[in-house]
Amino acid sequence: ALARDLDLLDPRRVHREDALDADAVGHLADAEGLAQAAAASPDDHPLENLDALPPPARDLIDMDRYLHLWQEINGYTSLTISTARGCPYGCEWCQDAVHGAEFRQRSPESVAAEMKLLKETYQIDRLRVIDDVDGIPRDWLEEWAAATEALDAVIPFEALNELERKDIPLLDVQDCL
Repeated sequence: ALARDLDLLDPRRVHREDALDADAVGHLADAEGLAQAAAASPDDHPLENLDALPPPARDLIDMDRYLHLWQEINGYTSLTISTARGCPYGCEWCQDAVHGAEFRQRSPESVAAEMKLLKETYQIDRLRVIDDVDGIPRDWLEEWAAATEALDAVIPFEALNELERKDIPLLDVQDCL
């Protein structure tokens, strides 16, 4: 069981069929509303105001165990944060964006407030930004940096992929990882 838990923490080793077996999927499909949500058309209109979303329900996870396992594998503690949804580019080589083609972004203040909560509640070493694309538009990045610094919520961060832009505010924090 421990090996399976460790695999679930390393995205390079996760296999969907390992995470959910057929019985679990069948049980979830019976849950009220979930079947309708799963069958929703990609043409459905996505939520415009991401600040209206509640924070992730991290209280439903054994966070001590999660952070301990993550640190055992990676040598540091980390949690994820989503600042935006969607990708406007539609590149041929990429699969569809997880949250559709309409790019929407949380306010810098909303993201900074969640970062402060994560910093104070879990004392994490790093933050992983898990957006479809990072850094659109440039002025949002500057506002995010200012809001984060104003709340004393700066946490070293990483993205899902290597950041190629070198003009990102707080990059000095990212580079110190």
